[in-house]
Amino acid sequence: MHSTIGTEKLFIGVVLFLSQASLASAHVLDDSKMVIDFRNFYMNRNFVNENALISRQYSWSQGVLGNFSSGFTDTLIAVGFDLNAQYALRIDSSGNDGSLPFSSDSKKTSPDYSRAGTTLKLRLNRTLALIGDQQPNYPIMGSETSRQLPSVAQGAVVQSRDLEGFTFTGGRYWSQVTRDSSEHADLYLMNQSKNQASENGLDFLGIDYDVTQNFRVSHWQSVLHDIYKQRYIGIQFRHPVGKITTLGLDIRLNDFHPDGSQLGGEIDNRNYGAGLSLTRGNHLIGATYQRMLGTTGYPSLSGNTDVTSLVGWSSLGFTRPNEHSWSIRHVYNMAGIGLPGGRFFTRYTKGTQIERGEGLSRDKETETDFIVDYAFQSGSLRNLSLQLRYIPIRQKFGSDADTIRFSANYTWNVW
Repeated sequence: MHSTIGTEKLFIGVVLFLSQASLASAHVLDDSKMVIDFRNFYMNRNFVNENALISRQYSWSQGVLGNFSSGFTDTLIAVGFDLNAQYALRIDSSGNDGSLPFSSDSKKTSPDYSRAGTTLKLRLNRTLALIGDQQPNYPIMGSETSRQLPSVAQGAVVQSRDLEGFTFTGGRYWSQVTRDSSEHADLYLMNQSKNQASENGLDFLGIDYDVTQNFRVSHWQSVLHDIYKQRYIGIQFRHPVGKITTLGLDIRLNDFHPDGSQLGGEIDNRNYGAGLSLTRGNHLIGATYQRMLGTTGYPSLSGNTDVTSLVGWSSLGFTRPNEHSWSIRHVYNMAGIGLPGGRFFTRYTKGTQIERGEGLSRDKETETDFIVDYAFQSGSLRNLSLQLRYIPIRQKFGSDADTIRFSANYTWNVW
């Protein structure tokens, strides 16, 4: 059981709000937006080890994601609401690649799955409160978007920008729908069970200060009750050099310790990472270094939630105990060859010194990413975007795999 209001009660509240909204303001519907995304997603993973238990996992599915966002009432505390509905249909699949719900009993993925939710919005000046379904992008929790349907968190968040240069964010997430599920579940750690979930959710408070337009300092703290406490510090700096060149610096530090009943077991992780980048014209080159300290790896949330507090997050993560990792990358904007809307991304990441346990030799791993994006800029295909990814990974002790992902996304702005 969750410790706060459920989706059903929030839905009833939205219905009651709708019945009274016209009395407060016509802007609620006049300023509303309705967007439907049609997403076709294919993923194929080949395991290339000689002793691999399976040789291949793949899935192909079609998704439809609808989002309605209302305007606000003309009241002292402006009120609005959002509605979302998501559906995915399996076209073909083999094995469990994390894209679709998978039954461990039948060893098959579900033929389809869906979810829906609501969000209540309250606004006073430059302070906004959200209660209900959300897709967070914070150092303490992110939304996973690398498969068919995104992960969705349920919670209550207040964010204020009333003080010039500062953004204050605080709240609680009490559950989430993972990328391959239809149900809200309590929060727990990756590779653990629901029996180890926190009944009281994730509380957090963050401060982002824009010293200048190109210099931001952040400090966030969170507690996943009875599992861990987190402290995050981030520094992002961009410095223009001439008209077409920009230097970038990105520093992120995390400190994790156990909390309360320690349902997630021992947690002892500190990590830091730094990234440098140089953008010149249509080219970006960058490098990162990341280090895990302590006796355990980074305590990621279940559902492969994106980790936005690290400079080196990728498919492998590079977050195992004592792991040292570095990466180099190049990004090219294809507008430079007369193809606006196109992008080519390459990155190589290597992790070493991974502790596997007492008396065992250390592990190492590599990941290479090749990504091509293209978004049509005009004509009847203007709202269509395509992405192709090829990701080979290699591990000294573990699974070697070559993964291909292809997605086609069409956005229909209904109004």
